[in-house]
Amino acid sequence: MKNIVKLSVFLVSISMLFSCNNHVDLYADYEDMTVVYGLLDKNQDTNFVKITKAFLGSGNALVMAQEYDSSNYASKLYVELREFSGNTLTGVCQLDTVTVYGKEDGIFYSGHQLAYFTTAPLRSDRSYQLFILKPDSDTVSAFTKIVDNVLVKQPTTSINFTSTSGSIQWYPVSNAAFYEVTLIFHWKEVYPTAIFDTVFREMRWKLGTQSSSNSEYVTLSYNPSMFFSRLESELDLDALNVKRIIGSVDLQFYAAGNELNNYLNISSGGGLSSETPEYSNIEGGKGIFSSRSCTIRTLQLTNLSKNRIYERDWGFDTH
Repeated sequence: MKNIVKLSVFLVSISMLFSCNNHVDLYADYEDMTVVYGLLDKNQDTNFVKITKAFLGSGNALVMAQEYDSSNYASKLYVELREFSGNTLTGVCQLDTVTVYGKEDGIFYSGHQLAYFTTAPLRSDRSYQLFILKPDSDTVSAFTKIVDNVLVKQPTTSINFTSTSGSIQWYPVSNAAFYEVTLIFHWKEVYPTAIFDTVFREMRWKLGTQSSSNSEYVTLSYNPSMFFSRLESELDLDALNVKRIIGSVDLQFYAAGNELNNYLNISSGGGLSSETPEYSNIEGGKGIFSSRSCTIRTLQLTNLSKNRIYERDWGFDTH
């Protein structure tokens, strides 16, 4: 009986749909929607903001996306970056435009992209507002606080991969909500040609991520033994007479602001049974405007770790 009732409701709904005007004008209510993507980094001498627009048309969306005019405004927008100390405006700079070449091809137009940029120095004790004035006099804006650099507690000068467990520790960063740590091991390979060709190589190992906390410091644990298995998979062990020389180890810390953390968490929250959630902190538009920082601590391998590499038939030499 329940199935019959559901079927009856479905049929009634279908009949109501067909009894209405079935002409739908997909383009009658098009609204200019500004799309913003910007991540401020105080360590960079130049900061870029991508400002585009949503597009609508009757053709193939993938083909239209390749057209520069589909997602870019016809003329340059007026864009400001406003600096605040608390609620007090302390500085204003106007962003200029630059054409960026050499980006990888994708769904959206390839070859070159227009970006807005500023070379103004950013301060970690300030917050910043992005302000956009559109041709129709509408405005778009967003706020973010600057994320400071990571201060590493340990390791300090060297790192050991022969122990049974390992951990990285750093002090919480102001305005950071999320951290990602990547280990980069450097080495060089010398090939026995007439000029002894030297190739510099690296292995990248994402150690993990951590959310910010109220603790005195943040701790990320990892399995040290995985270093050797990952390194082995990166080496071309079939290459003959290659001399490999151990280099340094970089710990790369990315710290992300609250808005970027929310964007990553919410945008990845969709499942097979629901629509993907949408996050935006752009007033008058869509997208994300936040801050991040990148800190690199350079270390050396301990002698025990070096010896563990030398023991293997991987072509590493002591000098």
